[in-house]
Amino acid sequence: MLAPGQHDLDGALARINQLGVFPDAAIRILDVTQDPTAQLTDLERAVASDPVLSARVLQVANSPLYGLSQSIGTLSRAVQMLGMDGTRGVAFALAVSAVGAHGGPLCHELYLHALASASVVRLAGPLANGVHSGMLFVTALVHNLGLQLLLILEPESSRALLERFGHNAMLTKAERVHFGFDHAQLGAEGMRQWGLPDPAAELIAHHHDPVAKTQRSRALLAIADDVADAILAGDTVAGIAALASDHPLGAPLGLSDVHWMTVVDQVPEVMSELTV
Repeated sequence: MLAPGQHDLDGALARINQLGVFPDAAIRILDVTQDPTAQLTDLERAVASDPVLSARVLQVANSPLYGLSQSIGTLSRAVQMLGMDGTRGVAFALAVSAVGAHGGPLCHELYLHALASASVVRLAGPLANGVHSGMLFVTALVHNLGLQLLLILEPESSRALLERFGHNAMLTKAERVHFGFDHAQLGAEGMRQWGLPDPAAELIAHHHDPVAKTQRSRALLAIADDVADAILAGDTVAGIAALASDHPLGAPLGLSDVHWMTVVDQVPEVMSELTV
């Protein structure tokens, strides 16, 4: 159980910081991308401080999804091509991977779900009406980070609650009774402290709440959640695309059956790019 004085968000976040589960390079990149005066050269220096992150940035920049006729051979060009948002996404993927490695099988499952959800958002976001796809991509990567962190902080209690209630709004209610906060609140507050803009943190805080059809970013995140589950369950491309196109929250996004077929077909490739 949580020690006296730690039965709150601040105490939990302090314990997370003490555990040091986030790679230093990822934290440096988040600092750079939140600095309005930062230049791409600052971002390049932050990436270059970690060889694993440097290799991932180069690999993503050379992805066939970008359709470049020539390969990118230098980190400088890769950072220029991906820009602040793209490079930040790679850094978040590294951070989520590190958390997944600390927390056992359930954390790893959540990591795979995060990759699948973010891949759906990355592909569908630019096609959808009224969605800030770059920020939503990062949000999708980290929207369950609070649950991963709870599985590290309180493994036995978190696993028991997850097995009893499932990963839904009932789980967050049970967590608030047991811990005094829920994993969505923990993830949102953590992301605020680590530099994620408040609108994205709000999406994380409320991702288990009912979604109004006018809330397009939340709607796409909810659809991506369901699509990710179907992908990881091994459903067919046609079946997953039908699930997405018939989703009750999907109409305002303006995505057709053809859009969803293309998105679902490309998700495995994007997931492989993000895998650290």
